[in-house]
Amino acid sequence: MNKQGASQEETLKQALQKGERFFARKNYPLAKKAFETVVRIQADPALSEKIQQCEREIALAEHKNAIKRGHKLEKKGKYQEAIRYFEKASAQRSETWLRNKIADLRKKQACVETSTLMAQAANSDDADAELAICEKMLAIDPSAELIDKKANCLVKLKRFSEAVDSYQQYSISNDRSRYYYGYACAKTGAYLKALLQWNAIEDQCGELLEQIGVLLPFLCRELESDGQGYVIAYEIFKTLAENNSSQRFQDYTRYFKYRTIEELWRREAYKEILDILSSQPDELPLFLLDVYAKIYLKCVEKDSQYLELAIRYGLTAIYNDDLLNRLSIKQHMGEALTIRAIRESLLQYLDKWVKHYDIAGQLSDKTRAFWDLEARTIRRLSSLATANQCSLQLFPCTPSFASEHALCQRISTFFQEQEPLSTRQNDDFFEAIAYFSEAGRCLVLMEIGEVDKAMTAISNLSPNDA
Repeated sequence: MNKQGASQEETLKQALQKGERFFARKNYPLAKKAFETVVRIQADPALSEKIQQCEREIALAEHKNAIKRGHKLEKKGKYQEAIRYFEKASAQRSETWLRNKIADLRKKQACVETSTLMAQAANSDDADAELAICEKMLAIDPSAELIDKKANCLVKLKRFSEAVDSYQQYSISNDRSRYYYGYACAKTGAYLKALLQWNAIEDQCGELLEQIGVLLPFLCRELESDGQGYVIAYEIFKTLAENNSSQRFQDYTRYFKYRTIEELWRREAYKEILDILSSQPDELPLFLLDVYAKIYLKCVEKDSQYLELAIRYGLTAIYNDDLLNRLSIKQHMGEALTIRAIRESLLQYLDKWVKHYDIAGQLSDKTRAFWDLEARTIRRLSSLATANQCSLQLFPCTPSFASEHALCQRISTFFQEQEPLSTRQNDDFFEAIAYFSEAGRCLVLMEIGEVDKAMTAISNLSPNDA
């Protein structure tokens, strides 16, 4: 072998040794370079396979390094540079998460760019420019925050209908947008919706309350036209009236209260009406007796627990000539019934429900006795010749009604001042008015079976009462 051949063999040997050494150390770029030196001189399939393995390992390392570099740049907020590295990694090995990462970074980069423009537009008070930027950003990232900004821009531009549509796409979480939304609703004639938004504003400043006051006549017309919504309006103004001394709010609260009762009545939500009327005044006005009687007479159709209340208020209203026509909607052959016929029909109605719950096993002995006592007493009171001389609006009434509304003493005093009655009426007179005295209330308890309460009440009577 000549010197040249020996030298080439030595070169191959050294290159191969270097390659193997670098390969063992996983220094694939240098190993690849050494192996390529060998195969250029002498073809070797085994080395060609190792070169390909080195190329794969080099590509994998570059892939991992690009991802690592991309993550570091993302953390620094350098989204554009991070995109470049992730795209490089994706070109080497396409993976779903990499494609998603690149798309996410592009959105972030777009938001950075457009946020800068948004700040500039906001500082220049250019609502058109701000809206254009919002729409551009929304095409990339339809977040609630951006929808909120867009809706506010639309209000500034007096595009109220579009603004309302935008506000309805997300849940508003700040008072500024609540005010704008309410304003847009008011401008589009949706006054109740406007009130709902403004009522949700935490800081109820004087200026806002003034605007709510301006809204009121328009709100009333809207509710009158729709025939509903009073329940919501009443709840809002009840709170406003409690927190503000405005007489106007107090007046409208009362107005919405009674319109709410009308609305609930149409919906047959009688129990909800009772919640609104939960606190009765000591002296019940005649019109409220009408309301309570109607409600209890309706509630008793569905629940026996209202039977005693229906008896108490129903009988008192039925025997009140001023209320009788309002309690009845019955007509006979196209002509109004007589007062007597109306009264009898309503008494039969009450009696029907007493019998209904008796048959159903839901009538206690106490309630049965209560019905007999109340019906008998008020019938006798109404038949007395002097009954129509009483100045009390709520007379005649049942003993339990008189007791509940502090009328017993006034009724007793009235009858004590009357001239002696005819012999025929004396029995009715004394039995009827006995139930309205202090001792008479003990008699009521005895008659309805509450003996223990009666005995306690008797022991508490003064000598004059006894």
